[in-house]
Amino acid sequence: MSNDILKSLTDSEQEKVREAIQQLLTNGAILRQDNRDLYEWCRTQRSIVDWFAGIVGLKLQWEHENRLVLALPQSPKLLRRLRQDETLLALALWYDFDRAVKDDGRTPDDVSFSVRHFN
Repeated sequence: MSNDILKSLTDSEQEKVREAIQQLLTNGAILRQDNRDLYEWCRTQRSIVDWFAGIVGLKLQWEHENRLVLALPQSPKLLRRLRQDETLLALALWYDFDRAVKDDGRTPDDVSFSVRHFN
C-alpha cells in the first residue's frame, strides 16, 4: 500500500501531507479556524493523512462538528515528560487561567498576564 500511496501523490500533495503531519506533531491538532485550507484538504484526503499519521505513531480523531483533527500519540516516546519544576509551572499557569475564566468571567481569549504579575 505504501508504494501505491507514494506514487499517487503529486508534489503539492506531498507538501500538504508533510505540512499536516508537522502540524499534528507540533500542536497535536489541526483546527479549521486556524488553517482552513489544510483542514479542508485533510478532510478530503482522510485515508492518506490517517495512513501517514499511523506511520509516525499517531491515531487521528476526526471531530467534524468541532472542525478539528486531533492527534493521539500511540507510543509513550511521543509523550512529553515534564520535570517537576515544569509541571508546577504548568499547573500554576492553568490555575491562574481557570480562575480568571471561572471567577472573573473573562473569555479564554481575554486572559493574559505578564511574567511580573505571575511571579
